[in-house]
Amino acid sequence: MCGLDVTHTLQATPERIDRVRAVTGRLASVLADLLTFFSEMYVSRHHHISGAAVHDPCAVMALTHPQLFTSVQRHVQVETEGALTRGMTVIDQRDLRSVPPPTCRVMTSVDPEAAFAVIVEAILSFVNLSISTDDPTWGGLIAEGRTSVHQAWWVLVFPLITLFLTVLSFSQLGEGLKDRFDPVLR
Repeated sequence: MCGLDVTHTLQATPERIDRVRAVTGRLASVLADLLTFFSEMYVSRHHHISGAAVHDPCAVMALTHPQLFTSVQRHVQVETEGALTRGMTVIDQRDLRSVPPPTCRVMTSVDPEAAFAVIVEAILSFVNLSISTDDPTWGGLIAEGRTSVHQAWWVLVFPLITLFLTVLSFSQLGEGLKDRFDPVLR
């Protein structure tokens, strides 16, 4: 489980957005503009935030790049009865001898620089400008899948689905922010 306390530490800061903008091509430029827009909205609404939290890629990377995270085993439940807390995730972090057994691996931190480097590398790989690496990357997997789609369709389909869901999440976030803050719609 990768909660908001962890995903909020992976932020699209101006310095990180500049790394995306430095990538050659229209895709990088568009992504940098989107990240700038989201970051400006986040910074205007939150104290102590330097850029937009990159929630969905962070949660996906907890699965694809677990070495970037620290984690602990904990007992986790979803609150279903509280009037104010219904739907909230409750993590038992008590240091007692008698606690329920762990049910979930809970991410406690992420290396934000390394995680954002994965995002930039995915963009580089997708536009065939990637540095050589032995680690699988989203962009590299998609680029590789394009050449072998007839023999192994899944090599292309699953990374594309992951990338699609990440982009869709950003799109939905943008729509929600627009609906909430656009004075014309009020």
